[in-house]
Amino acid sequence: MKRNRIFIGICFFILQILFGNIFPNTALSKTHNAPVNLEDYIYLVRDIKLSTEEIKEPYFVYENELVEIKVKMNSIINEISTNLTKFAEPLATTLINGIESLNRSEYRLKDFESQEEKVAIEIILTKIISGGYCTIKDKKQKKIVNEIIEKFYNYEPAPLQGEHGSFFAFRSGEIFYTSKDTIRGTYAPINIEDHIYGSEEVFIKFHAIEEPCLIYENSIVEIKVKMNDINKEIQSWTTKVGIQLKEEIESLNLQEYRLDNFENKFIKKTLESLIGKFIFEGNCFIKEKATGKTVDKIIVEYYKYNCGLLCGEAGRLYKLISGDIFYKKIDEVS
Repeated sequence: MKRNRIFIGICFFILQILFGNIFPNTALSKTHNAPVNLEDYIYLVRDIKLSTEEIKEPYFVYENELVEIKVKMNSIINEISTNLTKFAEPLATTLINGIESLNRSEYRLKDFESQEEKVAIEIILTKIISGGYCTIKDKKQKKIVNEIIEKFYNYEPAPLQGEHGSFFAFRSGEIFYTSKDTIRGTYAPINIEDHIYGSEEVFIKFHAIEEPCLIYENSIVEIKVKMNDINKEIQSWTTKVGIQLKEEIESLNLQEYRLDNFENKFIKKTLESLIGKFIFEGNCFIKEKATGKTVDKIIVEYYKYNCGLLCGEAGRLYKLISGDIFYKKIDEVS
């Protein structure tokens, strides 16, 4: 057991060197000493419906001054067994053995001895909250909430520097938990096409779009998305980036919008994410530049890879029938 813990400690020390401070609720970037207001870098917001099922013992409890979060211990054990074991087997074994030896009806972070164990539990907790598989009590309102908001941020002061993560907030907008998914360092190149695990065909609905639209172009395709669809999607957004996006669309009042019309890089990232969404739904127009023909059908390939603790990515590659990749959408960074 002692040798095992020494090994885990060495692994954790190396992770800290590679990735910096990986603990949640920290707002310092790897390359800046001054605090960064990460709320200025929110680029996407989504609603999360929470489980209404009563969580019975044994369970894990996370608390701060705003919330009490309960998660089934079975859910945590399953995550340890299926995911953590793949790239940190000694740590996973230590966690499972520790949980079994404690044999409690209620677990908390303080029950786990080492800092690496606490970090692993916090990472797993974040994933479970994001999936809605927990109960959350608003301490101020003294009631269980059935819906929360996840706000994704992306702070990138320079290539391969900065961080990516998410805030969890009540419907009021008050943030009760922050998770830092990745602190970027320099990683070895990954061939994403080696990590494809599924694919499907998507039929494109429009052969032409004449009304106001957003146009995206690269060397392979021209893509058009109706501005009416984008406006419907962002109508209820209340983030700083969302409000600014709505204001800029209204003030520009164009027939054809392009990413270059928007100076804020986080607005551009938001629009790129929306383009990926509408391509996936087929709610767009696509023209292949090499042939000048309208595209009726594309292939979407799903990929996912893990390269260590807090290192990995999942998303979609959009391909023409010829096999050419014309767009990529990142769904998850871990």
